[in-house]
Amino acid sequence: MTIYRRETIQLPWTILREGVAQNDDTALTATTKTFSDVPSHAYPLEPGMNAIEMKFSADSDDTACTANVYVVRTRGDIKRVATLAITSGKQIDTAGNNVADTISVTSYWLRDVFESDNDGNDHMATIAFDLLGSTKIFVLFTISTGAEWNCDISGF
Repeated sequence: MTIYRRETIQLPWTILREGVAQNDDTALTATTKTFSDVPSHAYPLEPGMNAIEMKFSADSDDTACTANVYVVRTRGDIKRVATLAITSGKQIDTAGNNVADTISVTSYWLRDVFESDNDGNDHMATIAFDLLGSTKIFVLFTISTGAEWNCDISGF
């Protein structure tokens, strides 16, 4: 009898981006989506990590931004997972920031991008999705106010 064993990696909340301000990020274009264009802040995903959860926070409440979530495979091209419209709420996280309480997802992914607690009710909203074999993840922000934004990830 053959025994199959499936292992996953558990990643605690880890900082992906911190203190991102207006005009810090440059949007990708049709000619800047190859493996060589992956930004230095991209997070290398652990082998065996199957899915990721993302949370966002800002240095003030009731502020908004847009975030584009991207993944890439080694020697592959950059793939946009989703565009997120995010608003911060009043809940304060461990770092003293206001967590997002609303995330609206426009998905470009092959699988579902799930939203949690997305009612704008001052509770933490997060997204989660299957990594589909990706080896790096990164997020680029578009920020129209003076707020600074953060993104944390947790994997499983």
